[in-house]
Amino acid sequence: MSTYNFNEPVSGQNNFGDHNQNLLVGNLDELVARVREEQPDRVAEAELIRAEVARAAAEDRPVDGGRIQGWLATLREGADAGSGVLALITSLGALLGL
Repeated sequence: MSTYNFNEPVSGQNNFGDHNQNLLVGNLDELVARVREEQPDRVAEAELIRAEVARAAAEDRPVDGGRIQGWLATLREGADAGSGVLALITSLGALLGL
């Protein structure tokens, strides 16, 4: 039998590697591409989300969750059930802790 000693709180999230940065950037790029295909009139919101995440990373600050939530809500309203945009919105919300 093994005993594991944890010196910090254990949660469902991990902090390995790049802190999910590559996954986040990939999802943001895919979101913009899918919105271009599925909701061309809402591309601006997808690009604003990507730009805010990039600015926050460059400035070493948290993302503006309120603004991103608003943009995600706008995209969610126009997304069809089961669409790629809807799946990416859910994934991005989880990655950003929203």
